[in-house]
Amino acid sequence: MTNQAHFGAALDHTLDALSRCAPDAAQRAHAALEVCLSGVRSSRWPEVAWAFSGLNGDGFPVEITFSSLGANDVRYTAEVAGPEEREPRRIGRAFEVYKTLRGREASPAVECAFIEMQRGRRLDYGAWFGGAHGPGGDRYKIYAEIPCSCDLERVFPDLFAEGQPLPQCRSRPVMFGFQPDREVREVYFGARCLTEPDVGRLLWNCGLGHRCCEMLDLIRDANGRSGLPPAISGFSIAQGSDRRVSAVSLFAVAWVLFGSDANVRRTLLGLGRRRNWDLKMYEQATEALQHRDTLVTHHGIIAWIATPDAPVELRIGLTPPEPADSDCSP
Repeated sequence: MTNQAHFGAALDHTLDALSRCAPDAAQRAHAALEVCLSGVRSSRWPEVAWAFSGLNGDGFPVEITFSSLGANDVRYTAEVAGPEEREPRRIGRAFEVYKTLRGREASPAVECAFIEMQRGRRLDYGAWFGGAHGPGGDRYKIYAEIPCSCDLERVFPDLFAEGQPLPQCRSRPVMFGFQPDREVREVYFGARCLTEPDVGRLLWNCGLGHRCCEMLDLIRDANGRSGLPPAISGFSIAQGSDRRVSAVSLFAVAWVLFGSDANVRRTLLGLGRRRNWDLKMYEQATEALQHRDTLVTHHGIIAWIATPDAPVELRIGLTPPEPADSDCSP
């Protein structure tokens, strides 16, 4: 079996597992991913096309995301081109993918701003594309890398009207997320040495102070100890067109918190049982990982998400694992 077929089979296997709980959503996700990954599947460099991405530790070009809220949504983030495509061209490709899937353009003004933001600067990945498919329809998100040397305030002059958040934590914007259908803009920050008071200050300044205790309690329950774990090294702030904050998220790398895939899985399923979460989709998709104790993990980013009106949400990203009985496992 070739690398292309092997890794493509891992993705298909995961989507098949998700289809047991959400057949229609999984089918729509599969169709959308065919568009997103067309450049990967037809790459002139097939030997690396499924192992070049910065999305996951093993280079796989797709990450599937699961939520504690139990909605039967199929979520993912994916590359929009093969490894031979230069990073500055990927943002344009992401907007083309959106137009193909939605049948209309996203915001030309935002596309131009993203291109200007990245022009002439060093990039690591350029852009990614996200999708979510569920009973409420299909939603898409374009991710644009923010270069280190970019003067973001010149490109988006109203972005930090109240000043950059948590400057004492050396926060730095690293990625921009744009949801065209809802006109939601989300800025992702890297940060250092976040503390519980920092989280409280961030939520309070964003109008979500009433979620602080709930978010910290969920983090403590997941981590199994008091205090904010050092593994939390980033956050994001999402705003709608009315400039009101719609979500604040904290991020950590799952293996730094929990270790092997088997332990991540045991930890999250145990947390789900204690909190009465519906994690059937996650449990089925990770069945092949229940005994995998290697240092190379399929779990990626774990996020805690606070919104104005819903319970604090936990999300976990996953590289599609090979079937447990696969004879091509690395």
